Amino acid sequence: MKVIPNIFTLINAVFGCVALYYIGDSQFVAATFCILFAAFMDLLDGYFARLLGATSELGAQLDSLADVISFGVVPGALAMTLLSTLHLELPWIFFGFVITLGSVYRLAKYNISPENREYFTGLPTPANALFWIGIPHLNLSISIMTLLFIVALSTFLLNSRIKFIKIGIKKSFLSLSFIATLIIASLILGLRMGLGAISGVVVLYVVFSTIQTVIIRFRN
Repeated sequence: MKVIPNIFTLINAVFGCVALYYIGDSQFVAATFCILFAAFMDLLDGYFARLLGATSELGAQLDSLADVISFGVVPGALAMTLLSTLHLELPWIFFGFVITLGSVYRLAKYNISPENREYFTGLPTPANALFWIGIPHLNLSISIMTLLFIVALSTFLLNSRIKFIKIGIKKSFLSLSFIATLIIASLILGLRMGLGAISGVVVLYVVFSTIQTVIIRFRN
């Protein structure tokens, strides 16, 4: 039974690998669903590890390695692909992989940091990957400079000191407000923007978490 969480972790990695194939073939809808499934598997491996008392050093390492693929390499490859469609030449399109480097560094810091059950320090890599996977569905005309700025900004957010909300049912007004707003926004944005709503929801997550950080610092 204790191998179950690791199975979900490996499935996460598989979906990440398949997403890379679809990104290379510019099949962004298929890639989007792969990352959504990968994120779901990432939630399940942690849930079952706690439920079965199956947390282990091996599981922690597998989780990070799978996350590097699905939530590190994938958004970097997607950013590179989007830059190439804007006719940015080699080697500059590889700037998209700065996201991958930022994700790897963020995961390494997370592994050696004391666990904080109230919030994440820095944008979680799954949220960052979801933001990027929604961009191709926005049907917006994005310039090269704008896209490069978004690459730099998301890399900064990954390793920032912003306290990102852990999604869960809590008693705090801010957390409950965030969950309610997230649900409503997902429904509204989903109807208007389709899969592009994924990026919009992540933006809301960043805004709410930034507000939380300001409130915490003000109280201290």
